[in-house]
Amino acid sequence: MFKNASIHVVACIISCAILAGAGEAQEVPTPNDFLQNLLPDEKAEGVFKSWRGKGIKRKPKEKAESEDIPSFTIYVTFEFASDQLTNDGELLLSQAGLALIDKRMRKYNIFLAGHTDSVGSESTNMILSQRRAETVRNYLIDNFKINPKQLFAQGYGETKLLFPENPEGDANRRVEIKNIGLKD
Repeated sequence: MFKNASIHVVACIISCAILAGAGEAQEVPTPNDFLQNLLPDEKAEGVFKSWRGKGIKRKPKEKAESEDIPSFTIYVTFEFASDQLTNDGELLLSQAGLALIDKRMRKYNIFLAGHTDSVGSESTNMILSQRRAETVRNYLIDNFKINPKQLFAQGYGETKLLFPENPEGDANRRVEIKNIGLKD
C-alpha cells in the first residue's frame, strides 16, 4: 500500500520509430491507469502501460516537499517549432484530462512545464515553451472544464532537455504535467 507514501511517476519517451518497427499494437493508458499513480492510496508498481513508447513508471521520491502528495509526469508532445499538439500528444492529454477531472483530484494543483528542443534561439525557445504549457492548460480548461485556478503553466525553453544527448530530438518538445499538491 502506498498510503502516506511519497510517489513520483515518470513517463518515459522512447523513439516512435522504434515502436513503429515493432509492429505491435500498443494500448493507450486509461484515466484509471493515471489515477493509480496520482493518488497515494492507489496501488501500482513499475511500468504498467506502454503506448507508442510512453511508459508510465512509479517510484518513490527522493526529496519530497510533502510526504503525502504524489506527483506524476507525462510527456505531451508537439509538432516541430510549434505549440500544436501531435496526435499522440492530444490522445495522451485526453486520457490524462479524464483522470484530472476525477473527484479525488479536485483538491490538487497541477503544474504544466513546457519544454523545447535546442533548435532555434534560447529566447525563441523560452517563448515557445510557455506557449506549449499554455496550450495544454487551455486544452484542459476547454475540454475538461478544469478550474483555471488549479492549473499553473511555466515555460523552460531548452534548459531541461529530456534527452540531452540528442538536443534536437522531438522527444524534447513536450509539456510535463505534475500534481504539485493540495490547493490552498
